[in-house]
Parts: sequence; structure tokens; C-alpha cells
Amino acid sequence: MELSNQTLTARGVALSKELDSAWEKLEDAETRFAEAEHAYKMASSNARMSVQARYADKGVKLTVQEKDDMAFVQTSDQHLAFVTADAYVRAARANLKRVQVQVDIWRSLNSSQRAAMELV
Repeated sequence: MELSNQTLTARGVALSKELDSAWEKLEDAETRFAEAEHAYKMASSNARMSVQARYADKGVKLTVQEKDDMAFVQTSDQHLAFVTADAYVRAARANLKRVQVQVDIWRSLNSSQRAAMELV
């Protein structure tokens, strides 16, 4: 397959834009992850304290596991948002790596094209 300078240049421009977009998506995903992590940790801590207080008033002693399980049930929505945000970060990182590999391939093709032109 023969590649023209025009084709390589156009692909380089497109990859540059795609790389910028991938970085922006990763930044956004990491911000959403941090916010979701904070919300989950705060809700989880509040739920554990609430469970402890509720049962302490009744004279019931709970195990750590029982408190954690009850708190988890109360914060399941925040936990789901947290793990979903984590999945978005992993997907954004994988996409960024994919684009970086394409950039490396483009560089290699571009170098080969320049070398071929110097021989002519």
C-alpha cells in the first residue's frame, strides 16, 4: 500500500485531535472518579456512624461486619457511582493508550515515507 504525503499529513492531524480528545476524556473521568469516591466515602462513614448510634441506643452490640454490611446497603447507590466512575477511568486510559499506539504507527509510517522519498 502506497501512502501519499497528503494522506500521512491528514492522518497526523486527525490523530493529534483524537489524542487531545482522549486526554480531555481521561481528565473528565478522573474528576468524576474523585467526586464519586469522596461521595461514597462520606456516605459510607455517615452510614456506619448512623447504624452504630441506632443500635447502641437499643443496647445491641453489632460486629464490625454487621455494621459494614448495613452501611453498605444504605450506600449502594454511591458505591455503584464510585465503581462506575472507576470503570470510566480505566476505559479512558485504555482509549488513550490505543490512540498513542496509533500515533506511534503513524510516526513509523511517516519516517518510512520520508526515507523512501530521500532515496528517489
